[in-house]
Amino acid sequence: MKVKFKKEYPDAIIPDKDTSQSACVNLYAYIIDPKHRGEGITINPHKCYQFGSGISVEIPEGYVGLLLAKGNYGIMRQLSPANSAGVIDPDYRGEVMIGLENGGNTKQVVRHGDKVAQLCIVPALQFDMEEAETLSETERGRRNYRYRF
Repeated sequence: MKVKFKKEYPDAIIPDKDTSQSACVNLYAYIIDPKHRGEGITINPHKCYQFGSGISVEIPEGYVGLLLAKGNYGIMRQLSPANSAGVIDPDYRGEVMIGLENGGNTKQVVRHGDKVAQLCIVPALQFDMEEAETLSETERGRRNYRYRF
């Protein structure tokens, strides 16, 4: 399957794969402000920042784009998507934006062109919700989990 993308800026970095068997493509931080391009954007501990990717994509109908953490970025730098996994619907055509959250205790700097996330495209069934009085029984059944925070 081929997925069309468009550069929003002439110098945007084209999404690529780390290996021929990679399930997702890499997305790169696109920083517009020339001052921040050189020095990067600092994300303080437990704070978020939204980066552009410099590209837009055409997700095929029947699929969804998932923005996921870039493994080494999340593990080594404790930077991960602010909403756990971003969703790109097939009818969205704007620039892919990547919200990163610093889950660590030290400041992290993200520079223009850093690999900050990965985009995976997976099938998505269309469905509607229907309210019901009862649900079918299963072996697992119903458990009431209550958590205190």
